[in-house]
Amino acid sequence: MLPTVPIWAVEARATWSVCCAIGVDLEPPATLSLLGSASLGTPLSTASGYVGSYQFAFVVIPRQLDIGPAAAIRPAPR
Repeated sequence: MLPTVPIWAVEARATWSVCCAIGVDLEPPATLSLLGSASLGTPLSTASGYVGSYQFAFVVIPRQLDIGPAAAIRPAPR
């Protein structure tokens, strides 16, 4: 388990960076929740083209944090 800690840290930083790039500031617990739910959603069966569970996590978790799903598609603030 210990060897996976750096990998999770890099993934959490990447998720946090993507959210910051679109103007969504997440606290560390929210970032970990988003990362965990997205990771747990990947083994679920999905629609054609593997679209669905990963994107679903990126809509459901931010919605619980009062962040609308449109935040993922809007352009970055200037």
